[in-house]
Amino acid sequence: MTTFASPRLASGFAVRRSDITVRADVNYARMEPVVKDLLDRFNHPLTRLGTLTSKVQYGSSSKAVDEAVGTPMIRMTNLQDGDWDLDVLKYTILDEHEQEKYLLAKGDLCLTRTNGSKDLVGKCAVFREDGSWIFASYVLRVRIERPDEYLPEFLARFLNSEVGRVQIDRLSRQALMTNINSDEIKQIVIPHPTPDVQAAMVADLGSHQDRYRDRLADARKLLLRGDEEIIARLGLRPPSAASPLAWAARRAALTAESGRLNAEFFHPERLDTVRLITEGDTPSFRVDAIAEFVKDKQTGIEPGDHYVGLAHIERDTGELLAAKEADDDLPTGDLMRFKAGDVLFAKLRPYLNKVHLAERDGVCSPEFFVLRPSEGIRGEYLAAILRSQITVTQTRHMAGGNTHPRLTPADVHAMFIPVPDDDKVQHGIADAEVANRHKARNIRAHATAEWSAAKQRFGDALVA
Repeated sequence: MTTFASPRLASGFAVRRSDITVRADVNYARMEPVVKDLLDRFNHPLTRLGTLTSKVQYGSSSKAVDEAVGTPMIRMTNLQDGDWDLDVLKYTILDEHEQEKYLLAKGDLCLTRTNGSKDLVGKCAVFREDGSWIFASYVLRVRIERPDEYLPEFLARFLNSEVGRVQIDRLSRQALMTNINSDEIKQIVIPHPTPDVQAAMVADLGSHQDRYRDRLADARKLLLRGDEEIIARLGLRPPSAASPLAWAARRAALTAESGRLNAEFFHPERLDTVRLITEGDTPSFRVDAIAEFVKDKQTGIEPGDHYVGLAHIERDTGELLAAKEADDDLPTGDLMRFKAGDVLFAKLRPYLNKVHLAERDGVCSPEFFVLRPSEGIRGEYLAAILRSQITVTQTRHMAGGNTHPRLTPADVHAMFIPVPDDDKVQHGIADAEVANRHKARNIRAHATAEWSAAKQRFGDALVA
């Protein structure tokens, strides 16, 4: 097996003006020998992507809304590594006539055309969903003219592979945002195996991806076992979800409990959860009695800062997805400093349940509360409780605002948290959290390594 490895790129070089035939671009010129070497080594006939397509089109720049009304819109955040993440969607309110030209068809290839990170430009996946969907302006739609001759799935796998990304890296332009346009996409040179070879390569890689997904699902189950531990050790099972059409609250309660006229705050599900915690056998405390609300601020990112934003935290599990030390879109305003052992608790959209136990010092978005556990309270325990359903059933009825629901400091200060008086119970929950997280991370690491190796073999099969 031949392994493709990019030649070392020059840190300094010169190009004669007469040799510039396409564009005066340092990155483009620097990548020239790398691309030429690769194209010479492909072991299948070559063709340009533009000759295979019937349509290469930018998406709609219409406003998208969070409410599930209208037609769902594919955005660059929904595109993953040859796959889709459709958990969080936005919707267009364009009328049917205006959205018609942006409607996706099964077999369309969707590519990210611009991003703050160069590595994410050109990531793509084949659209296979039922129903009406449109795509947003930061996404390119590529439609293959003869999908029986050139499989869209093969094209997506190639463009996501290392040997495909070489050309994307060369063509993409980097300024405030990295981007690649429709004409440049058409210029990408594609190897053209016979359809049966394409299908076999896609099927082989697909089987590895299925295994990868299964192992990630196993890891996620481990990360979500906190609720099971809380139920088993504290006996606190969240009340059944209640969705009444109407409910009532006494006028005296409006002042005594919240000081605000907020019907959702008095939703039966929240009130039942509070009663479950405060009237149970386990002692309960307000959050501000068991944790300090840290307000250590700084302005902008400083050299060496470890930055955590909302997008870096995986929903429900609290795992750190990416802590980018160098990013083109880092914030310049106020940030919050935190220390290892602090708990970052998201203010925005609490239903996403983003709660992270920091494992190193750093700075975070002001859209987090930084909670420092009091003496006798383990950070792992506090994070597990804040991430559990007995907290989510409170916070999802407390946040104010329709488009961007957000928790206030008063909301979180007044939340109730169970804290067992037997330290062994708290340590049991915290230790189980640590053990499950360790196992899950090992599973994810091995799964990712195997998946990366499978993708590498896919690319290797195309070059001599």
